[in-house]
Amino acid sequence: KSIRLANGNSQNALLWTSGSETAGPAAPAATCKAFVVFNGTGTGSPITPIVSANVSTVTRSSTTSPGFSVFEITMTTALDNTNYAVIATSSSGASGEQRTVVLRTDLTLTTTKFSIQILDGATPTNAGLARVSVAVFA
Repeated sequence: KSIRLANGNSQNALLWTSGSETAGPAAPAATCKAFVVFNGTGTGSPITPIVSANVSTVTRSSTTSPGFSVFEITMTTALDNTNYAVIATSSSGASGEQRTVVLRTDLTLTTTKFSIQILDGATPTNAGLARVSVAVFA
């Protein structure tokens, strides 16, 4: 068994369970193309990000039922295609409830926009979403 590592020289290595290290295959190049952190509580829209890069707007959806937990994120600079990864997290509820962030490709997925939805288990929620963090890799 092995684990792929990136060392200080940005090279891939395979670390074997025996402790030995060997050169591994090159990893695909992917970089963070956009990120945003925002407060998802309240009902206002558009939402002012806490911090962001290559994100022009974060809008709470009013057309999706229930709309309070769906956010459309618009990037300033378009990506080359829609083959990108969206990684997102949200804060847990006051009682430590588990939150799930879902990429809603059925709503919006273009080279400049995508939609995410916050779920509390299987139920859409906006409770306790004081911090929603999203990163886009391509």
